[in-house]
Amino acid sequence: MDIYAVSTHPVVVGDKLSFDPRPARAQDLIECTIHWQQGQPRSDQYMTFKAINKTAEDGGATPPFIVPVFVQKDYYEQLVKSANPGPNGTLEFPITEDWQYGQRFETGAGRFVVLHNKGNTPGQDRFMDTPFTQLLTLLHGAASIAGQAAVADQVDALARAQFNRPLLSYSVLPTVRNGDILRVDAQSAARSTVTVKWLQESSRRSETYYQIMATNISLNNKPVKFFVQEDWWSVNLLNIAVSKENNHFDFMVNGQFQYGQTNDSGHDRWVVYHDRARQPYQHRFIPSPIFALVNFFSQRPPLSDILAINATDPEVVSDLAAVLFGRPLLTFD
Repeated sequence: MDIYAVSTHPVVVGDKLSFDPRPARAQDLIECTIHWQQGQPRSDQYMTFKAINKTAEDGGATPPFIVPVFVQKDYYEQLVKSANPGPNGTLEFPITEDWQYGQRFETGAGRFVVLHNKGNTPGQDRFMDTPFTQLLTLLHGAASIAGQAAVADQVDALARAQFNRPLLSYSVLPTVRNGDILRVDAQSAARSTVTVKWLQESSRRSETYYQIMATNISLNNKPVKFFVQEDWWSVNLLNIAVSKENNHFDFMVNGQFQYGQTNDSGHDRWVVYHDRARQPYQHRFIPSPIFALVNFFSQRPPLSDILAINATDPEVVSDLAAVLFGRPLLTFD
């Protein structure tokens, strides 16, 4: 499937999708086999096609937003029967919480949707290529060139099992969203500081942040990790507070804040309040499995030899990996 034609608009519950059940081109509606590990090797048949997000189109999108769709073959006939007829022989159906999704980028760009038995647990990479699988392919190739193909096969299988991104559920809400109200205990700020180091414009940067736990009072008082630029705590954050009382203050999450997350569903999302001219990657705040994998491979001879890692400062290797695979902080909008 052409991943470069995929929508930048994330498909959400309530969106209406349209597709042609009798396309002129056979490749526009195909049956494929999805393989995955679930205790033992598993496989199932899925129908795959490209749909137009009519909800986004109605909002004036040009060209129309294209969404890759995968439907387990056993579910496809029911989808066709329950869909509403559209113009020119097309069918239209809504996205509900019965669907799952995956995406190439955590912004939601490149999101695809899956309708199947949720007892099936293939990872996102079983449906579409991801930056993570691209990294594994790169490392596997380098290890094979180094004469370590057998080891590379074992590590590749282990890495995919441990770090693969599962399909996400529409019923899971992000820990914090734009417009939510976060509550911070003003007395807790000085209890924990972290030093964040990164490379920016060929210069090494190192800055101190307060790390505290905030409470999302807009979402059942869920705890949210919160990082605040050290010299912004006393003035900047207080100035944007919407309420200050009893040693705590509340503020509304908006475009002044950035965030990161270790899972694309956002259920473990954390927030950063700082000068947005700073450009540290997400893993500089919260360790990322993908960088643990990079460190693992970089220390495995002879792969480390063929990549000239032994003769290189480990920080340089980390910086290079960040440039290739680092996930920038995202801005609430």
